[in-house]
Amino acid sequence: MSEAERGRAREARAKFCALDTSASQTHLAQVEHSLSNSSTRMPSRPATRADPTGHALKFTTFAPVGFLNAKNVASSFAKQDSQSFLARRLPDAERDSVREAKRRRLMASEEEVEAAAARTGGAGGRVEVNVLASAPEGAVRRRPAREGGATQGRETSPSSASDPLSRTLVIHPGSRWLRIGRANDLTPVAVPNVIARKSTRAIPTPADVKGKGRAIEADGAGPATAVNGSTTMNSSTAPPSIMNAPALPAVGALPPLPGAAQPATTEDTAMRDGDQDDDADSWGSGSEDGRGTSKPRSSEPTNPLSAKISSIRADLRARMRAYKLRGQGNGNSQAATFNESVRPQEMEEDFEGDIEWTTAEAPVWVGNKAVRIPDPAASGYELRWPFLRGNFNTQGYTTPQELLGDIETIYTTAIKEELGIEPEDLKDYAVIFLIPDLYDETYVREMSDLLLGSIGFKQLCLMQESICATFGAGVTSACVIDIGARTTKITCVEEGLVLPETRMILDFAGDDITSFLHTLLQRLNFPYKEADLSKWYDWIVLEDLKERSVVLSEADIGLNLYDFFVRHPGLLTQKYSMRMYDDCILAPYALFAPRVIDFEQKRVEMPALWSKDVDNSTEIGVVEETAAMRNSVKHLLVAAESAAAAPAAVAALIPPTPVLPGVASTAASPAPSQAGTPLPDDPNALTFPSLPSALPALPGQAAPSAAPSSFAGSPAPETGAATPKAAAAPLASPAVQPGAAPTVDVRYESSKLPLDVAIVESIMAAGPTEDRLKKVAANILIVGGTGGIHNIGFAVESRIGPQLAARVPALGGGHVTYVPCPREIEPENMAWKGISALAKLDVANDLWVRKEEWEMLGMRAVRERSFYWT
Repeated sequence: MSEAERGRAREARAKFCALDTSASQTHLAQVEHSLSNSSTRMPSRPATRADPTGHALKFTTFAPVGFLNAKNVASSFAKQDSQSFLARRLPDAERDSVREAKRRRLMASEEEVEAAAARTGGAGGRVEVNVLASAPEGAVRRRPAREGGATQGRETSPSSASDPLSRTLVIHPGSRWLRIGRANDLTPVAVPNVIARKSTRAIPTPADVKGKGRAIEADGAGPATAVNGSTTMNSSTAPPSIMNAPALPAVGALPPLPGAAQPATTEDTAMRDGDQDDDADSWGSGSEDGRGTSKPRSSEPTNPLSAKISSIRADLRARMRAYKLRGQGNGNSQAATFNESVRPQEMEEDFEGDIEWTTAEAPVWVGNKAVRIPDPAASGYELRWPFLRGNFNTQGYTTPQELLGDIETIYTTAIKEELGIEPEDLKDYAVIFLIPDLYDETYVREMSDLLLGSIGFKQLCLMQESICATFGAGVTSACVIDIGARTTKITCVEEGLVLPETRMILDFAGDDITSFLHTLLQRLNFPYKEADLSKWYDWIVLEDLKERSVVLSEADIGLNLYDFFVRHPGLLTQKYSMRMYDDCILAPYALFAPRVIDFEQKRVEMPALWSKDVDNSTEIGVVEETAAMRNSVKHLLVAAESAAAAPAAVAALIPPTPVLPGVASTAASPAPSQAGTPLPDDPNALTFPSLPSALPALPGQAAPSAAPSSFAGSPAPETGAATPKAAAAPLASPAVQPGAAPTVDVRYESSKLPLDVAIVESIMAAGPTEDRLKKVAANILIVGGTGGIHNIGFAVESRIGPQLAARVPALGGGHVTYVPCPREIEPENMAWKGISALAKLDVANDLWVRKEEWEMLGMRAVRERSFYWT
């Protein structure tokens, strides 16, 4: 390049740099001008002084969301039922086809599927293929085959059954019996709800644990023990089947709840003069109205149980006079004389009806095989009854898994042995499970998880017992009285829905009648003197005798003859004969006069195996107390509130103690008590005036006696307030402070009411409209095992009718009516049979909770699918 060319290049570069510098300066000038204009339009923010103790970091990087203005919301998200997951689920037929396609794809080859479809002509539905041949070795468990080639435990394939009810099971658990069967069965199968497990630990005897019954002197029978919470009776009558004790189950007992005294052979219960006088007092000696002259009583103290039985017999005598019925004066004496001369008769070895005892060894026995173990304690078995009074029986269990494992074993074993369904086939079955009217949230949640999760049913439907009973009776509104083995439940139903405030639970039922009947028979020289109700084979003897003899019809009282059979393991069957007079009606009278029942023996605290789940906040209407319960014990609540307010009224009557100048006050530290001055901490230092009860005493209860209306040391005059005695030291404030909450256990106190009083309170809680009261009182429905007592409907109706008419005059004139059970349905099967018809209705499709829905939503799915949660 020449020198001229180099010069021209330098000039060009100099011009370009000059242009670039001027453009940059022009751009900077424009930016400064815009900033100056913006500063004139917007006021500058005042300078904030930084906190020297703080820091510049934020606590979170998420931007806070402002409040939602409800006026501008136009979305309909989650506002319609059609948007729910449960509403968008597939129909049953489509869901089964999808499951079947998935099963064939996973377990069979396409060639086998096509070949099976060609054999069936390409028809839709389930295609049977040999999945065992296509599955990998060891992936499928093959069942053992019978001699005929049929699969063990299978009668018909559920897939090939045309009736959908054959693939629906109905389960109704109880404290003693488990009723289970297919929905299309005529009657359910009743299995003892008990399990016997081989124990490796030392099994405590009843004498080694707490909860032993209190010994009370019986009439001529030595010490007696109240073990079942029913009556005071001999230790041989102690049926652990109806008691609760706070220790491990006593193996071999029935049920295996400890607390019963060791069974001991008692001597003959000879009737004394005092017992013979009961006949003369009750029925008289030749008088038409029963008012005969009785023998003079002995000066010996009266036994409390004898006094209670005499009062019940007096009630029976009054009802018989009202119906113009005449009794036999010496019926009990003749029955006792005959029974004393009875000797057992041995039957032949091949006598029909002998029990097949469980003598083989196995880790677990369930149902009848468990209770037929001759001596569980000697064999090393523990008998456990997982259900008690409509809830879990946690006695003897340490973990929830142990309790739920026993329930699962009972259910799967009963289904396999009684219904012939293998546990692995339950995934094709639906189940309807009956829950109590007054249910517990933990009970509902755990049983739902057990049936859908552990056992693996296809879908579940939960239904309350009283609603099922109304289905079976064919009525829409009724007062349902369920008298079972352990509890009596009363509930009012209106138009297929339970009225929640009418639910009541009474802590006595059929087992208490059996125990009380045994006590009465012992006073009549019961010929089977070795009877021990802690053994199952002796308990069923009394149960069978109760079913055949107990009545509630005063016209059926007579000197009747009964036969019963006693079966002992390893011995021949023995036949006994006996006579009974009025004990056949006095035993069920315990329902209307529960004062012969010892409720303190039943009040045992259950171990808490479940804690409150904070993550599960689904509300399903669980309550501890209802309005019917509170109204029935209102007199106790008023008395408790009065006792809490009485100290404030008494303290206002006591003048303040003057404090002299220079003398320290003794209010904070009272001086030691002198002679004649009660200690401040002495609970007997003050006797408060008794306040009148707000309600009259209940039937069968004595009216409360008035306490002395005076303070210590100064009797109160007839008129005016009492004058307190001058004390050297000021009186201390009572332990009960004014305004303290009443300490009345409403649920426990209401469980001791007579049956007729509890029914009246339940019906009254269904108010306040008279139409609803009439609708409920017009259908009195009695179900349960004890509901089969002859004439129990009239006995209940004749007692509650006058009480309801006295409180609501509109219910008089025959508005209270008893509805008998259908002739083809037994009372104990009423609820089971009623709900089995639900599977036939199309509306039942909206009540099923499927397994995948439970796994996804839990209790929320149960709440959305059930219509009765309140």
